[in-house]
Amino acid sequence: MSSSPSSLLGGDGLLGLHEALRADRFVVGPGELLAATRLLVRLQETGQLPADAGSLVTLLRAVYCKSPAEQKRFGTTFDKWLETRKPEVTLPQAEEPTADRPAPSPT
Repeated sequence: MSSSPSSLLGGDGLLGLHEALRADRFVVGPGELLAATRLLVRLQETGQLPADAGSLVTLLRAVYCKSPAEQKRFGTTFDKWLETRKPEVTLPQAEEPTADRPAPSPT
């Protein structure tokens, strides 16, 4: 069972992944954490957040990895971290747009 991506927006959220990456010698700072959080929020707002957090590995790899060596190791570190997130607490998915509440405009 894999965590819901929306659960990454609550609790320690991506901070836990950020710390796991730092512990595995990735060079990450506040900029990467902010970029990853913004990515998940935008995906949630547009209804494009995948149902399975494991599906985010490719997108988050692009945010966090700066070298081919980091790209190779990212999946393993991500999977280990994801296992620590169970059981997860999920947030509701973005609501469908209605006449009185239109979809957010792209930025």
